[in-house]
Amino acid sequence: MDRPTDVLSFSLADPAGRSGADRSAYLGEIYISVETARAGARAARRPYAREVAHLAIHGLLHLLGHDHATRAARERMAALERSLLRRLRSRIAQLPAASRAKPGRATGRARAGRTAAWRVRGNS
Repeated sequence: MDRPTDVLSFSLADPAGRSGADRSAYLGEIYISVETARAGARAARRPYAREVAHLAIHGLLHLLGHDHATRAARERMAALERSLLRRLRSRIAQLPAASRAKPGRATGRARAGRTAAWRVRGNS
């Protein structure tokens, strides 16, 4: 990819290892480019907090095994994103205009810019 990306997910868990009623699993990490999210929010004329929430949901769906390699998979994933955003709408509206995450410098290419990162745990 020769352009900045908005969200990266790194799965660090074995999906097959997520069994047992009380067992929580470390799913992985989600990195969101703060600068790219701000630009995306401006371009789409939507609040920054909503854009970051959308990217976090997108990254989480990847950690849960969803992908968008085909048109059908892309449509399923987009439908899940819309559904989750609708459910979280009131909580997203309570977020401040600036992200609560404290962005840090991304490693790697200089164009990567600032990122916000989350470690994600899930219950099986």
